[in-house]
Parts: sequence; C-alpha cells; structure tokens
Amino acid sequence: MANANKKVVNKPKEEKKTNHEESYDIKVDTGAVNVLVRDKDGNALGHIKINPADMDILKRYGKVVDKFNAIEFEEGKEPTDEELIELSEMVKDQFDFLLNYPVSDVLFSKCSPLTIISDGDFFFENVMKGLEPVLEKITNKRVAKKMKKIKKYTDKYAPKYHN
Repeated sequence: MANANKKVVNKPKEEKKTNHEESYDIKVDTGAVNVLVRDKDGNALGHIKINPADMDILKRYGKVVDKFNAIEFEEGKEPTDEELIELSEMVKDQFDFLLNYPVSDVLFSKCSPLTIISDGDFFFENVMKGLEPVLEKITNKRVAKKMKKIKKYTDKYAPKYHN
C-alpha cells in the first residue's frame, strides 16, 4: 500500500538521432575586425568588433547621426534623471545598431555616454569622432585591395595606347 501514494514519473525515451539530424558548424569570415579601444592615456578599455565591409554601415551611420542631431533639451528646463537615463540608453543602443554588434558595454564601461569631457562635448560624440577614421581606413584598405584584384583581371581587356 505504501507504493500507492508514489507518483509515477514517465521519463521521455531518448530518441536516437539519424544521420540527417546531426548538426554541423559552418565558420564564415564576416569581414569583422577586432579594434582595441583605449582611453586618451593609452589604457585599454576593451575590444569591439567592427565590420567595415558591411555595406549597410553607411546607411546606419546616417541614421545614427540624424538621431543624435535630433536630440534636444527644452531651453531653460533641466532634464530629469529619468530623461537622462533614457537618453543614455538610447545612445548606447544607437552604437550597437551602428556597428551591428553589442559594443556599448565596452565603449561606455568607464563613463556614461553623456559625460561631458574637457572640450565640452559629450563623451559619445568623442567616440563617434574616433570611429570615423577607423572605419574610413579599414574601408579604404579593402576597397584598394579589391580594386587591385579587379585591375589584375581586367588589364588584359583594357585598350593599349602607344605614343
């Protein structure tokens, strides 16, 4: 009778995997590069991933700049703590959106995006300025490499001009 109160638990049977149910990994080169982020004294803040080969990055960059340019504070009225927290989160989200990677934790690990730095700008503006030449340098290097490859294959079809 003692066994009458015991719950019977039906364990699911282990299913045998057939060959077509095996999983496989595919590793692809997305074009992303690791960038070491440093403060002005050279101290490492961390690494972020940037994919300058991402053709949508320029479109996203434009959207982010437009969003940042649209930030307005009501004149004569101090923003509330809640408004500042919301704005800070929006800025972080925009950096993650721009680079298509979760980069805001690294970029803003030491201070808020809304920290006012020595030149009077917000810290996030300084980060944007820092990203511009990195994106431009990597993008230009890749374009030059691609053009060299294209030239190699198209030179034989180019008309030859003699003096």
